[in-house]
Amino acid sequence: MYGDASYSYAPSGELSGKTEGAQSTTYDYDALGNLQFVSLPDGRNVRYVVDANDRRVGKKVDGKLTQGFLYYNDEAVAAELDGTGKIVSRFVYATKANVPDYMVRNGVTYRIISDHLGSPRLVVNAQSGEIVQRMDYDEFGNVTLDSNPGFQPFGFAGGLYDRDTGLLRFGARDYDPETGRWTAKDPIGFAGGDTNLYGYVLFNPVKCRVRRR
Repeated sequence: MYGDASYSYAPSGELSGKTEGAQSTTYDYDALGNLQFVSLPDGRNVRYVVDANDRRVGKKVDGKLTQGFLYYNDEAVAAELDGTGKIVSRFVYATKANVPDYMVRNGVTYRIISDHLGSPRLVVNAQSGEIVQRMDYDEFGNVTLDSNPGFQPFGFAGGLYDRDTGLLRFGARDYDPETGRWTAKDPIGFAGGDTNLYGYVLFNPVKCRVRRR
């Protein structure tokens, strides 16, 4: 139990279910522990496409591809794609490795202003100065304000934010800000430096940034 919700786990340790009142969410994983499928309380089904490097490269909702990603390297997202494979946005990194500084969307350049963790706070039209998106978070990364949902794909600490599930993707694992825990154990075990294999940045999310892989 956590708050009003109860959670269940698979024999291998991954989060498999969440029940809150009459609302149930189920989770399924591939053989390597990547979150692969989420059944939402409203009846929709989310399926993720993961490549051989454990990078999330696509998202399907009810069997229809809705989003895709291209990468510069193992971690940095170079571009966001729509369901047809068309480039929606391109990203440029400068001051941080975990979140871009600039985004080009529909021919317009935007400045992504992030905090010390890499959480996007403001997205600003680089030419006009207009604020097109503002995002606020609580200390564990739950979104408390999003003035333009889905305008760019990054969330708390620079993770890929899925508005449908509320989860954030960092490298090969997903973080649940509602509980402040990963949905799966650390793949490198206790070598990660935490005695709690589900623990997120030693339970100091305001100060520490996540190790991605």
